[in-house]
Amino acid sequence: EPDREFAFVVEAPGMGGVNTWRYRIAPHPDGCEVTESFELSSTLLLKVYWALFGRLRITTNRDGMTATLGRMKAVVEQN
Repeated sequence: EPDREFAFVVEAPGMGGVNTWRYRIAPHPDGCEVTESFELSSTLLLKVYWALFGRLRITTNRDGMTATLGRMKAVVEQN
């Protein structure tokens, strides 16, 4: 949706796009709400990787997403 979502694809050498990170912006009584998400490409290698290491990645991704959203909030609130 224009002006409400942006996304980018992360590529890996020899694999092309491996995942898509997405940010959705929705109106909220206090301003706006930003939701960060990602979608893995549906390849056998990524399915195996996620099955083996997914629990570790979930924590890493959640921590990274929390930090990114916090930095975005800080920048927006400065203006």
